[in-house]
Amino acid sequence: MFKIRFRTLRFIVIAYLVLLSQASLVNMMTLKSIKPDFVLLLVIFFALHKGMRQGMFCGIILGFCVDTLSSGIFGINCLILGCVGFFTGMLKDRVYTTHFLTKILVAFCACLFSIIIYYALALNFHRLMPFSENLLPFTGTLIYTALFNIIFFNVLDKLVIERTTRLL
Repeated sequence: MFKIRFRTLRFIVIAYLVLLSQASLVNMMTLKSIKPDFVLLLVIFFALHKGMRQGMFCGIILGFCVDTLSSGIFGINCLILGCVGFFTGMLKDRVYTTHFLTKILVAFCACLFSIIIYYALALNFHRLMPFSENLLPFTGTLIYTALFNIIFFNVLDKLVIERTTRLL
């Protein structure tokens, strides 16, 4: 029988490092304005392991941090990541979190949701190019984030989740 323990302090340190790398190092991984969203993946990981309420809280906190580090519309990341954390947390007991397809599909759907909501909200505040002209960067970001999630979840799983075996 396995006992699973989530190491919160390690997660906080990893979240801090992910926020710093998202603000600085991810620009080196950019391919034609396509870059992965590590903060979104971190919220998905946390919500899948902790549930709706804590996933939403994590999304709001990390979204607030992203908003303070970026120069975009203040509060938009807080709203989007909070919603992603809530809806992903609903899947906690309904999906097998370590399955290969779960890692790809949940990240793909969450990234698609965040892009659509971000574009819809930003369209009201800024003059943006039409959606058809942004289709290539959006699609590339979706695929890049979903594929990078496989590696990202495995690393987080080894660093944050502690599994202990007990003999009955």
